[in-house]
Amino acid sequence: MDRIAAQLIVGKPVTSLTSLYTLQLEPIHSIPKYGSVQIHFPFNLSFLSCGLVGAVSDFSSCTLASDNRTLTIILAENYYTGVFNITLQDVINPSTAGSYTVGVSTIYDGVIMDSITLATQLYSIADTITATVAATPTSEGEWGIYNLTVTLTLPADTIMVSLSSGFSPEAQ
Repeated sequence: MDRIAAQLIVGKPVTSLTSLYTLQLEPIHSIPKYGSVQIHFPFNLSFLSCGLVGAVSDFSSCTLASDNRTLTIILAENYYTGVFNITLQDVINPSTAGSYTVGVSTIYDGVIMDSITLATQLYSIADTITATVAATPTSEGEWGIYNLTVTLTLPADTIMVSLSSGFSPEAQ
């Protein structure tokens, strides 16, 4: 059994949020029509839709096994070479932060052709974002200097900083 080139990308890898999961695959062996890609998750999986794009873009089914952890995608065309992506829309991330191992295999006629395990890191908001504010005014009539520091240790799509309505930054 050979190793398959693969990468799992989790958009917004924060616990309990929904994310777009993209699995990039480049199998070593070709996969005949009606062969499958099987993905085993270490947590119960829930998602809205499944898609394929790239070297293979047509599938006949995308089904979740009764254990809610094993996803099987049956290809409706031959795969010969190149990279293709499997996307899972609105996956509910597990509620516990940590590193999760996902197993990926390509299968034809009951025989595993390629296989790999991938590590995926999920974060908890409470453990990863810190903010500090320092102020130096000593009385109401004195100009103040405020320093705001925000530290992020996870990938973030958007950062919003909100200041009170009475704050008016002016150049000195």
